[in-house]
Amino acid sequence: MKSQDVFLVSLVAESVLEEKIIAELIGLGAKGYTTYEVRGYGSRGARSSDVDGKNIKIEVIASKKIADLIMSTCKEKYFDSYGMVGWLTKIDVLRESKFP
Repeated sequence: MKSQDVFLVSLVAESVLEEKIIAELIGLGAKGYTTYEVRGYGSRGARSSDVDGKNIKIEVIASKKIADLIMSTCKEKYFDSYGMVGWLTKIDVLRESKFP
């Protein structure tokens, strides 16, 4: 079975950024994404209530080129001003034509 090396881009951010991030992803060439509501604790502490807003996780499977574009765009626009973290995981995926 043939597979292609691609990357899973994982972003955890304040939910207020969801629409902006999704627009960025599509504009940068992502063919799709998956979103989740998530909870957790980190350097900015834990959210004390829904009034503070919720966190989301957005995942995208993309080529190295698009994954790097996504990460650099998020770093430039969001990392310094919002509670947000991102990481890349190299994965093998079937149906390589789905992920340019």
